Amino acid sequence: MIINPSEHTSATRAFPRVIGHLKADAPGPTLVAIGGMHGNEPSGVYALQRLVDRLERESLLQKGEFIALTGNIRALENGQRFIDTDLNRMWKFRPDLRGLAEVPEVYEAGEMEELQDHVDRAIEQRRGPLVFLDLHTTSAPSPPFILIGDTLRNRRFVQNLNLPVILGLEEQLNGPFLSYLNTKGHISMGFEAGQHEDEVSVENHYSLLLLILVQTGLLGAKDLPDLAANRKRLAGQTTAALKNFFEVRFRKPVHEGERFRMKPGYRNFQPIQKDEALAHNQNGEVHAKERGRIFMPLYQEQGDDGFFIIRRIAPFWLGFSVFLRYLRAHRALPILPGIRRVPGKDGLLIIHTNIVRWFGAQVLHLLGYRRRSHHEGKLLFIKREFDLHGPTSIDKFSE
Repeated sequence: MIINPSEHTSATRAFPRVIGHLKADAPGPTLVAIGGMHGNEPSGVYALQRLVDRLERESLLQKGEFIALTGNIRALENGQRFIDTDLNRMWKFRPDLRGLAEVPEVYEAGEMEELQDHVDRAIEQRRGPLVFLDLHTTSAPSPPFILIGDTLRNRRFVQNLNLPVILGLEEQLNGPFLSYLNTKGHISMGFEAGQHEDEVSVENHYSLLLLILVQTGLLGAKDLPDLAANRKRLAGQTTAALKNFFEVRFRKPVHEGERFRMKPGYRNFQPIQKDEALAHNQNGEVHAKERGRIFMPLYQEQGDDGFFIIRRIAPFWLGFSVFLRYLRAHRALPILPGIRRVPGKDGLLIIHTNIVRWFGAQVLHLLGYRRRSHHEGKLLFIKREFDLHGPTSIDKFSE
């Protein structure tokens, strides 16, 4: 069944909000895929349009629901990242975590309100577990890779996709869409398909969408004769060394008036050394704080993330973190000096920065925490609430 077909066949808008909404008679998971959160990244929208056409033409959906949405419509029409402010940085929570913070009076506020309405409706009307997929591209040449908030449920969902997986990016950013979705408790992932202008990015988005449709169970692998070829083509763009989990270790923010410019030629995942000159600003060269791999270097006019540095996470530590989380070892943290719970909020810890320097933020990450804020020598870390289980019993996948 097609829901509101006129919304995605209208010729009055090049980028309609609802690209497609298909609902099978049999209940099952809901997959919500969003393209074009940034207006200079249209390939996700094109891939969704292609996929919706195929699903309708071949009547492929077997159970559940598939919803394809467009992000920042006017920015897409203008071919720029955003109009007034970054739509993918507006999903900030109030200090008490009870709902989103007040949104400034900017153009993107209307886009955000419409998207939130579709997201909330999908959550309320789901007939099974819910998966969100946010489609992006990068300004630098890049193999395809996945971004997730570090919950065990997210890890399980992506571990067999045979692609690089990045943990912890949302800890470095303020108000990304994926953080909002993770806080809601549903499986969510970002997918970066390649460089903005690279034609292969549309193909990568399309291939990943097919894999996720099968992974969620909305349709069967036998119904997609091209599934194996799409899986092989996608996996073939990354080396074995990159088909691992990585953690974000450092972010270089770009401040207004800084005149930041990356040195040319860097690619995502390219190895770098400590003190390597990576960019320039008004003060001279900008050097790497530590060794690792460069991640998402900025080669576009709009944006306040200059670059990130990531490192591979050893499989031992990934497995150990699973053990610790099921053991609920985080409950022992307030016993340590310099760490205390926020009264009435068991998931929040206030930690003196000296303590974090002593044992490292990575220990808190192992236990399922992420940094929320920094103030007067103290850090606020929040436990990922839906690490092991979804909000309700309906949000569990059959395994």
